[in-house]
Amino acid sequence: IEGDSVNIKIGEFYNANYNILAKSDSLKSKFLSCYNDSAYIKTLNENDSLILKSATQFVKDNFDSPASTFIIYKYVVSSKNKNLTKQLIDILTPQAKSYVISARIEHFAALQKFDKGKILPYTELKSPKDSNEYSYTKKNKITLLLFWDSSDSISKNKIRELNSYYDTLSTKDKVSLHAISLDMDIENWRN
Repeated sequence: IEGDSVNIKIGEFYNANYNILAKSDSLKSKFLSCYNDSAYIKTLNENDSLILKSATQFVKDNFDSPASTFIIYKYVVSSKNKNLTKQLIDILTPQAKSYVISARIEHFAALQKFDKGKILPYTELKSPKDSNEYSYTKKNKITLLLFWDSSDSISKNKIRELNSYYDTLSTKDKVSLHAISLDMDIENWRN
């Protein structure tokens, strides 16, 4: 939206980081055919580190803008960045926090505190068929959580891998698999 200060800030981030963002898109589009290539993975990780560094600096420089909440959501939130995600959320001013995105980031950060072998906190999950599933109903089950985004080919591939793995299990009644979408648009994760 022309003239909107938040969109202008986000546009400035995109313009300043055009090369590394474009390289990221190009690298991620090749993931399925290159994920076993160590040179490819090294290049992908180096580029992701550059994006993370730039996103972190953007948030620190714009701690009072809702654009920072979007940048955290889009480029920082991941299981390997759980501490950084929390640190960046904590420096944002109240006016910088978009309620919907912030709620998703904070819920994600809370879930990420739990490592292998820990009990899943009370969680209500929405299924693609609009039914609710509750973590307490999964008592005594191994629960696998995968956070994904429809715009990320790597996370979509992980869903396929986990579904294939789940299909091979002989004791499905002892395992619960949940792919949690980070999409803001419900239709994106349903499709």
